[in-house]
Amino acid sequence: EFRVFKSDADRWEITPDALLASAALPMLFEAVEIEGKFYWDGLFSQNPPIHDLLSTSLRRDEKPDEIWIIQVNPEAVSAVPRTTPEILDRRDELGGNLSLNQEVRFILRVNELIRRQRDEHHVELHPDFKEVRIARISLSAELSSRLDAASKMDRDPKLIRMLEADGERQAEAFLRRRAAGTVDWEIYPP
Repeated sequence: EFRVFKSDADRWEITPDALLASAALPMLFEAVEIEGKFYWDGLFSQNPPIHDLLSTSLRRDEKPDEIWIIQVNPEAVSAVPRTTPEILDRRDELGGNLSLNQEVRFILRVNELIRRQRDEHHVELHPDFKEVRIARISLSAELSSRLDAASKMDRDPKLIRMLEADGERQAEAFLRRRAAGTVDWEIYPP
């Protein structure tokens, strides 16, 4: 049974065990037992659960104006995967992107409905609905092309420093574009 552990005003479900379950990648860790049920990483279900940020139980002023997605898996690759390990690696990347893109499409579709209702009918769709801008920050193409599935488990300090430095450069570039008003905000249909 699928379950999203939530924390809001009514309940606090994010416990240390829930965090362990969220990090329990099936190829590395066993499932985590919580109240007699077993859980593991839900990569293919709702990862990350960003459309929950627009829940109708939240007031308009509690919802974000922008969501910045740190794109971990590349959307496209420069070389066609040919070997079994390359194909399995790309399959995992596509699986992660599928879940993420479903979440993003939901928000973009709501944005489109809000705009259409406002522009065509000159009324608000619902007082608690609001448009949310979405942008992605990705690794540099150069670094992304050098990483494979094994690198996701590699804790070599040199690799980590390289990832941090690239992340800082990409974040700084994004913030400069945002300040200049030149961010490529995502629109529906993507």
